[in-house]
Amino acid sequence: MGNKIGRNDPCPCGSGKKYKKCCINSDKDFGFTQPKPKKRENKTYKFIRSTDSHQLLNFIIGLQMQPNNHGKNVRIEELATYIVTNLNSNPNGWK
Repeated sequence: MGNKIGRNDPCPCGSGKKYKKCCINSDKDFGFTQPKPKKRENKTYKFIRSTDSHQLLNFIIGLQMQPNNHGKNVRIEELATYIVTNLNSNPNGWK
């Protein structure tokens, strides 16, 4: 974010005004580019891909049968769907 122009910074055009009062709405290019956001990998999905799907599905089925799991069924069903669509048989899976 070091290259980003702040609203209260002096305008790079050299007018001496604040950027928000000068060129914020113009199409001027001051040679700065917006940094691209870093893509973060979901740790849950990474774990699912690296673990034996059979073991995970058995665990998910057990969670769905728990009476104190009321309200979390949607998330569990989403996990089960992801597991089924990414079936694997990783021998180094979850223990």
